[in-house]
Amino acid sequence: MVPDICASAAKTVYFAGRPVQLRQFLVELGNRTCNKHYTVISGSHASTLTVDEKFDDHWDSLTKGAGITLRYAALAHPGAWGESSTATTGGSKAALKELSDLVQKFATKEPDSIGPADLSDGRVIITYDAVSTAVAGIRNDAVGSVKMPSLSEVADSWLRLHGNNRVEGASGWICLDQYGNPYDKTVSMVHLDPATKTAVFDGIAWPAGRAPDANCSIPS
Repeated sequence: MVPDICASAAKTVYFAGRPVQLRQFLVELGNRTCNKHYTVISGSHASTLTVDEKFDDHWDSLTKGAGITLRYAALAHPGAWGESSTATTGGSKAALKELSDLVQKFATKEPDSIGPADLSDGRVIITYDAVSTAVAGIRNDAVGSVKMPSLSEVADSWLRLHGNNRVEGASGWICLDQYGNPYDKTVSMVHLDPATKTAVFDGIAWPAGRAPDANCSIPS
């Protein structure tokens, strides 16, 4: 593939393969003979490279010659709603800080220590938000009830998680539509930094092309 890419006028490559194939592709592209800069755009699975031991000796693939920029849509990133975020709607700095404080607290507290946790790959953030969404569904359905709601009742309550009932996720607002799917959820765009071997936040994108309004209104 690499000689064909070099021979083409392409400057951007959309890569839809799995993590192993992405790693192999970047290594081969790093060894190209043409001195052109390429931007490789991929999905959230690209975050796996930061913990892939087989890529550990190949980070220089991104810096050889004119270099390669690997950019992808992350599962989440603390830069989206960190202290320096300029976004005014669609997420909560307080929710991210609450998670950050918990991670810091339980990184050292025995016997409940979870060890060091890096929020930059997004996995801790979305796992926390998944549990938060389940908890919100349970609490909303259990209001005024003396029994624990069933799984189906919790799932039904998710259909009401929008507007004032939205979940203030650490990854951004979680507003579910009538089918239980997230509406206009924050997408964090990042790139891999070979110097630090971490994902660096580039900015926010929105599936609807714009941020949701203050009430997270979902069109019918």
